[in-house]
Amino acid sequence: MTLHKCSLCCLLLLHNTIAWVNQQPTRFVASQTARMASKSNSGEQHHSSDLSNATESSTTDSIRILGVGGGIGSGKSTACKLLANELGCMAHIDADAVAHTVYQPGSQCIRDIAKQFDSGIVQENGEIDRKKLGSIVFSDRGEMKKLEAIVWPHTKGAILREIETIKSEKGNGRAQCKYPVIVVEAAMLLDADWNDFLNGLWIVTTHADNALKRLMETRNLSQEEAQKRIDAQVTRRGVCNLAEEIDRGLVSAVIENNGDTKKLLNTLAIKLEDKDSWYKL
Repeated sequence: MTLHKCSLCCLLLLHNTIAWVNQQPTRFVASQTARMASKSNSGEQHHSSDLSNATESSTTDSIRILGVGGGIGSGKSTACKLLANELGCMAHIDADAVAHTVYQPGSQCIRDIAKQFDSGIVQENGEIDRKKLGSIVFSDRGEMKKLEAIVWPHTKGAILREIETIKSEKGNGRAQCKYPVIVVEAAMLLDADWNDFLNGLWIVTTHADNALKRLMETRNLSQEEAQKRIDAQVTRRGVCNLAEEIDRGLVSAVIENNGDTKKLLNTLAIKLEDKDSWYKL
């Protein structure tokens, strides 16, 4: 079958890791989401989370980890960049970029993949033959699950180490941020059960036609290619069953992204200060 959605959107983490997204870790539909998204689109009063009151004297225990997910073309990457670069969050960790690092030649992840899929999957230079691997996992959901079972734990470990590095360097200028929040961007946070280290999980949503248009424009895809990637997300948690994940308390906020960047920025700013957008302590 066709693969889920984006993420290591959209082939989620794995789609982009196999595609070897060329970036480094940044250190530094509608009816289901209406009830949560309406808070940011109405004049209703929001309860302050007191995050912006944190100062340099705050301890690393006060740092919150915010997961941001969503379907391919939803604009979650844009949302994460706005959180870190415009709204003053401490850091933005891109799980796709982190996943790229665990694929380094000679890594345990590479050895585990070779053991699972055949040593011929590794090229002479020690790198994964992503075309060969892709032909295996993108045509068989069972094989994709095997790959995910290998890559996701390695990626999670690398993300947790990155989080600790950021926390330990907090005194070296990082504490000047407005919000002591580390943003973790990943399309498959729920599928990989990564919500166990988060203080909140926000899902970015958009209308299907918006996602299609963004994919075609930003990734230079044909309409057919873009639609296939969107269709590949049909079983991705938080995309196909958003209302259910909200009811379970695993999604703490929904970010509707059907307007311009200014509107998205305003929505994010409101959510940062809204205590109901975070997991209950």
